[in-house]
Amino acid sequence: ETTIHTAAGNADVEWLGADTLVAGDDVGNLSVWVLEGNVSSTGQAPEVALELCGHLDPVSCVAGNSATNRVASASADCTVRVWTVVQGSSASHMLEHAPAATSWRGCAVHSVGWLPDAEGLATCAADGVLRLWD
Repeated sequence: ETTIHTAAGNADVEWLGADTLVAGDDVGNLSVWVLEGNVSSTGQAPEVALELCGHLDPVSCVAGNSATNRVASASADCTVRVWTVVQGSSASHMLEHAPAATSWRGCAVHSVGWLPDAEGLATCAADGVLRLWD
């Protein structure tokens, strides 16, 4: 067993390929770890390889796309950000959920998933709307 301690609570975690782990946290950041070899045999927790910052509120969901080395993150800040996981990367796209109607629920994005073509995204938010993005 390997335990990875983080500074903030984590809402979701996703594998990106065979050795890359991505987690979204309560601060609005994504942490990326590259787990080489059998980590549990070393007895040492891996260090964060990359921190992706940009959301203003907690990350609620992370979806990995290993074919394109991209991660999509959904947040309570009403946005979805698409990241290419390379050193020093910033979000390549930001999709904003505007409330479908005036709603007391707001538009926090709860979930994100890649469409079968590995290019588009499906998202759902607190306003009760499911959106498909090209």
